[in-house]
Amino acid sequence: MSNMSASLDASSLFACKTRTLVRLSGSEVESLLQRLITTNLDQIREGQAGYGALLSPQGKVLFDFLVLREKKGEGAGFLFDLEADMAADFIKKMTLYRLRSDVVIEELDWDIALSFDEGKGGIADPRSPLLGWRHYGPDLANDAQDSDEGSDKLFAAHWQACVPHGSREEGSGDFLFGDVFPHDINMDHLGGIDYHKGCYVGQEVVSRMHHRGTARRRLVKISAEKPLESHAPLMAGGKTIGNLGRAQGGKALALVRLDRLAVARKDGVPVGLEEGGEVSIELPAYADFAEQFEL
Repeated sequence: MSNMSASLDASSLFACKTRTLVRLSGSEVESLLQRLITTNLDQIREGQAGYGALLSPQGKVLFDFLVLREKKGEGAGFLFDLEADMAADFIKKMTLYRLRSDVVIEELDWDIALSFDEGKGGIADPRSPLLGWRHYGPDLANDAQDSDEGSDKLFAAHWQACVPHGSREEGSGDFLFGDVFPHDINMDHLGGIDYHKGCYVGQEVVSRMHHRGTARRRLVKISAEKPLESHAPLMAGGKTIGNLGRAQGGKALALVRLDRLAVARKDGVPVGLEEGGEVSIELPAYADFAEQFEL
């Protein structure tokens, strides 16, 4: 198990204090994970990361994460970069699924840091080039900035890329774990779902939504001239069509019923906040929502 970071200038490195690493290793780890998570591990080379989730049997997102294949060596396995406050539940769930398989599960005492400079090395975030590069290693945070600048840059990057941030408690993220399907948060357009690797937990529901085209709630970008309130409802014609996630200034991501948005636009009904104030809605550049819903 090797340090996954390069020699970095601390001025370009930002500590990710809310993230942690969980490591799964052992002779049966890959076959076990292929039956559990949405990611196709065959597509992840050594030293690379993929995006994915562990779902409930009903197809809801319980955890989302970046998953990294370690470089070959004694005990090599997979690293899961996920929300720190979800680590204990993730380990408990994986321990339940492990049964008697030869799989070791452990939380690493490593730090996670972020850089936005390609020349600094690191592991590219697979969801979008805008999200920068991740760095992993012991005592890495000692050399990283712990400032609002990194948080502001990361929020702006997530908004621009239209990539959400999940949370376990209402009021702190763009969506709640256990409350959304992968399609709701655009995982199918962000490389987080593989439709060809075979069965995994929740696969039947995800596959049905994909092939029948039943996904209506989607993640979009919201902007306004005035500061937005996090988690405020989005209204059109007196009816709720969605909810904001985290807001910063006049920007936020939001989960919106695109079929209802299409009707509002067709009827010329403005979309705004409950207490007033119209907002602009921008569909993510990576998706075909405009064509699908005739927006």
